[in-house]
Amino acid sequence: NEKINKIKNKYDKLNVKLKINNNVIDEIIELSNYNEYGARKLDKIIKNNIENIIIDNMMEDNYKIEIKTIKVSVK
Repeated sequence: NEKINKIKNKYDKLNVKLKINNNVIDEIIELSNYNEYGARKLDKIIKNNIENIIIDNMMEDNYKIEIKTIKVSVK
């Protein structure tokens, strides 16, 4: 949750209104296999999924972003 708050603060400075549903945190933990790989894998999943969604939306001039899931967004 601390890493998600850092992302929110980072993009808040760019006037992005970001809402990340609570189930996304569970999805990140599930994808990361945290117990085996630790925090590095978390960072990679957040960067490759959450930040990509944010950047894609910003490129389309959408600064009000709600992320409901990352499972369908894995690229």
